[in-house]
Amino acid sequence: MTYLMSYAIGADLAADPLAALPVAGYRNDAAGTHLTLSFRKRLDATQIDHVVETSTNLGSWQSGPGLIEAVGMPVDNGDGTETITVQVIANIAEHPVR
Repeated sequence: MTYLMSYAIGADLAADPLAALPVAGYRNDAAGTHLTLSFRKRLDATQIDHVVETSTNLGSWQSGPGLIEAVGMPVDNGDGTETITVQVIANIAEHPVR
C-alpha cells in the first residue's frame, strides 16, 4: 500500500494498516444483485478525491452518477474516518463481466 493510499483511507500504520483497505462485495435489492465497494475516507483529507470506477474489460474504466451510486449514509468510524459504500448500478445479471 502506498503512503498516499494509507493517508487517504486513514490507515493506522502503527497497528494494522491492511485492515483499512477497501472491501468488495455483493448487495441484493429489488433490481437484482450489484457489485459493491466499501472504503474508508479520511475526513480531514479534503484535498483528496475518492473516485470509484467500473470496467467490463479491465482496459476502459468509467465512473459517474449513471454507473456508480452510494448505498446508504456514510458511517462515522470515530477515528477521523468514515466508511462509504457504493454499488455499480447495473446488476450483475445485466453485465456479468465487471
